[in-house]
Amino acid sequence: MFLKPLLKPKEGQEIKPGSEFPCKREHIIELANECAQILAAQPIVIKDIRPPVKIIGDLHGQYIDLMRFFDIWKAPCETGDIHAYDYLFLGNYVDKGQYSLEVICLLFALKLKYPK
Repeated sequence: MFLKPLLKPKEGQEIKPGSEFPCKREHIIELANECAQILAAQPIVIKDIRPPVKIIGDLHGQYIDLMRFFDIWKAPCETGDIHAYDYLFLGNYVDKGQYSLEVICLLFALKLKYPK
């Protein structure tokens, strides 16, 4: 499935300036549609976040910074801390950075895999 490479960003793909994004257009559209369905069913304001929580803010398309965060504090995964920690991404996912598509697709893939 097309989600696998997105959920393992460090394995087998290296972000290089000018390189082509590994997902096809139709996969990105499908990913966005599925994520939109999940988000539409959830409340806008989250009231049940309890410590411990990892808070990541204002990525602005800085994929390398997101990978650095995951290197230091670990990425959400089945063998990692996803069951012990909540992750809260505060917004400003895309815009200024050159890897906005990579950032939003990774976050969408994480939302599909871990909807709560």
